[in-house]
Amino acid sequence: MIRFAVVGSNPSAPLSLFDPGRLLRATCTAVADTDLAQARQTASALGTHVTVASWDQLVQQHAENFDAVLIQAPLGSRAALVRQAATAGKHVLVESPLASTTDLADQAIEACKAAAVRLMVGHEMRFLPSNLAVAQALKSGQLGEPALLRIHRWLPPDTTAALRRDPDSNASRAAAIGHLADEIDLANWLFQGFPTRVYAKARSSSAIHSNLPSSAEINGHDYFQLHVAYPHDGMALIDRSTALPAGADYFSLSLIGTTGAAYADDHNNMHLAYRGGPPTAIRGVQGDGHWLTQVQEFIDAIHEARDPVVTGKDGRAAVRVAEAAIESMITGSPVLLG
Repeated sequence: MIRFAVVGSNPSAPLSLFDPGRLLRATCTAVADTDLAQARQTASALGTHVTVASWDQLVQQHAENFDAVLIQAPLGSRAALVRQAATAGKHVLVESPLASTTDLADQAIEACKAAAVRLMVGHEMRFLPSNLAVAQALKSGQLGEPALLRIHRWLPPDTTAALRRDPDSNASRAAAIGHLADEIDLANWLFQGFPTRVYAKARSSSAIHSNLPSSAEINGHDYFQLHVAYPHDGMALIDRSTALPAGADYFSLSLIGTTGAAYADDHNNMHLAYRGGPPTAIRGVQGDGHWLTQVQEFIDAIHEARDPVVTGKDGRAAVRVAEAAIESMITGSPVLLG
């Protein structure tokens, strides 16, 4: 049985999914959050009564009572918490993005390697059933080699506000990385590789033009568009907006391969597959099960003494490409990636 502690709170996480009856071979034993009222609410949902106000208190008072941590802290403190957890000998599942810079990501990865603990980055979009279906079709050869990927993600303004309340949001680059990392990771995963170059633009929904005069203004933009080139002539087009009217968000993905194509979205849970002839529609119920699948993968990786399917290296790659995208936004030119 893996005993895990939760550090920080993510209001969008459906914590009811993580109760002992649904997670196999795992149980929550403590919650640490500077907001003690939120900590108690989270702890109650996870079936524990142990709550503390900080990571330091958690380690000092309850170090013997947990084997792993789920870190949902603000981006500004995330990499440091990963290092501290590794030093304490705890396996780590950390919310995406892993860090606000590649240097901090490297430090977090090295700390986990030195301590011989598992590090998983919570790029949750990989675990959506529709995206898993597309990845499986690609892996099985039904679509051939990936050629063109198009990702749309549109979110309401309150998501932007939440990012700007992050203690690290004064560093505009960090806030932009928070916007971009998940979609970049999804593209890297489907192409099974690291990009060769990226070209990106950003703008405010109220702006007249899209040019960025300085990095200090990136945090004021709510629309990002990325063109990401992959080896063997692959291309991903990613656009992400946080300017929708209040309400539900929207996600869609189209992948064209050399022998077939696939489409997935979260609108009415309808997914289309096309390989000549009439398209096939698959109606699925995505719900919030991907959260449970992600945490279960982390638990299984610990039990089986193997790397999780999303590693620290994957998390670092997403941060690195996001940094290159920001550089491209500022300079107005494509950025080559090694």
